[in-house]
Parts: sequence; C-alpha cells; structure tokens
Amino acid sequence: MQHVSSESCWSVLSTRKAFSNVMKVITLLGVFPVSNAVLERCFSTMTKIKTDLRNRLEEEEVEILIRIKKTVLNLAVNRESC
Repeated sequence: MQHVSSESCWSVLSTRKAFSNVMKVITLLGVFPVSNAVLERCFSTMTKIKTDLRNRLEEEEVEILIRIKKTVLNLAVNRESC
C-alpha cells in the first residue's frame, strides 16, 4: 500500500462526486468553534442578570438587561484606555 500525503488525499476527496456528502460534512464541521468560551460567557452573564429574585423576567427583558450590561462594560473599558 502506498503512502499518500494528506494534501493529495484531500484534493482527491474534494474532486470526486462519490464522496460529496463526506465533504459537505467536513465543510460544516469547519464552522463549529474550537472552544465554547463565548457561549460560557453568555450563560455567565445571563446567570448574573436572571437571578432567583428576578426569575420572572421575560426573554425580551433579559436581552435588554444584557445589552445594557455590555454597553456599560464597553464604556468602562473605553474610559480606561484613554
């Protein structure tokens, strides 16, 4: 059996119609983030805003409060950098 480099393997796979579904899946997998840190930060912010005392907040109210919190944090960061 002959050793094939990964570059030539991918070029062969990407040009053949027999593996078109495999290439679609591989292409879609490239979209997924390597880390879930952004998602974790979002949930952390939401947890800080929607506490047990504020558990009756509607989705729209939570979204508004998260936007306010982000705006305030951005203003604070901009002031520190000046």
